[in-house]
Amino acid sequence: QEINDFKPVEYWTIDAKLKAKQQEFVAKFTGIDGVPARVANGVDEEGKEQFLAGALENGERTGEVVAQLEKAAWSVANVDRKERRRNPVAPYTTSKLQQDASSRLGFNVRRTMGVAQRLYEGVQIGKDETVGLITYMRTDSIRVAPDAIVEARDYVKKNLGAKYLPENPVEYKGKKDAQDAHEAIRPTIVDHTPDSIRASLSDEQYKLYKMIWQRFVSSQMVPAVFDQTTVDIAAKADRTYDFRVTGSILKFDGFLKVWDGGSEDSILPELSAAQSLQKISVDPEQKFTQPPPRFNEASLVKVLEERGIGRPSTYASIINTIQDRDYVKKIQAKFVPTEIGTVVTKLLVKNFPYIFDTAYTATLESELD
Repeated sequence: QEINDFKPVEYWTIDAKLKAKQQEFVAKFTGIDGVPARVANGVDEEGKEQFLAGALENGERTGEVVAQLEKAAWSVANVDRKERRRNPVAPYTTSKLQQDASSRLGFNVRRTMGVAQRLYEGVQIGKDETVGLITYMRTDSIRVAPDAIVEARDYVKKNLGAKYLPENPVEYKGKKDAQDAHEAIRPTIVDHTPDSIRASLSDEQYKLYKMIWQRFVSSQMVPAVFDQTTVDIAAKADRTYDFRVTGSILKFDGFLKVWDGGSEDSILPELSAAQSLQKISVDPEQKFTQPPPRFNEASLVKVLEERGIGRPSTYASIINTIQDRDYVKKIQAKFVPTEIGTVVTKLLVKNFPYIFDTAYTATLESELD
């Protein structure tokens, strides 16, 4: 319904490609004379006004700003450097595994749970007996057995060095409403590294096991350390037009030695206050706000978990059921409701509001408790 009622808002942004010490970088327009530029974007659920930052309201106003920027003198207004630490993350729960397998490996929920089931039931390693490679894969807990933590810490110290090992075991806080019936999803034997048992696994088993193994081992490592630099840039013409660029440099990889944490900000040239900059180009762009994105499998699992709908053992069956009964169609990996899905939903919500409240499962769990 939100998507159907959505009215897009027009706004414009400006990027400036600049050069210093033979290195080019892109800065984003933020405001004029120290006053942030922003465009009204309706109100939130509580009635509070929302704004789009670093934006101008129309093409005419943007054209006026661009005309001034073309003849402006560009320089560094301020450089702010901070050391930033990025902490490791807890081992996998079912929902987090399903989300990451979707975004990183392209696995749907059914495939993820099928592969995890086979890893749990066991794989023949070389000529040895069948070995269960991971703990139970339906869990909402991030709790880990003490002996497994010791095993992970021993592996880190022996194979990566003492500098990657925190002084004390890393502890994580789980959700208050977690059932905590099973441990987090982790490798049963840390020394079974993904590459050491690669020959015994299929491609999809190797990919999922590697992700589980890396997430668990990295959870008992030290934080990564970055130097983060924020540079404010002034383009002086009839007024001072403000731009900003942020970049970071990895000083110490820490847990990222094992866990691929995704890309960081761009690396900037060495800059100092009052330094002149060369303008390469000024690029305005017209944009429109987008409606709320439709659910894909990963984002739907995330909301199911956040709202307490279902349990780790039922996420996959929920997603299968709404497709098998033709309540939704998958279009470009996004769920789109069908006519029958819309009609059935309205009928059930109207006649059985207590059962079809999204908080039903969570409420029932607490009543049973």
